[in-house]
Amino acid sequence: MNLPENGRVKIYDGNGLEVWRNKIGTQAAMNWNGSQVMSGVFYVIMPDSGGEVFDKRPIMIVN
Repeated sequence: MNLPENGRVKIYDGNGLEVWRNKIGTQAAMNWNGSQVMSGVFYVIMPDSGGEVFDKRPIMIVN
């Protein structure tokens, strides 16, 4: 997947509350330590620098 420059990766819980964010830079991978949240479905949203959603994906965290 080609990620947009100057975009962000944001993770939201099932209630729509943002729990994590990071800028997309030149890194090939990002790590999020989900141990600080309860188990459940979270949503990874990747907006570009203009706020347009580039991609979104659900993820499951089991703690």
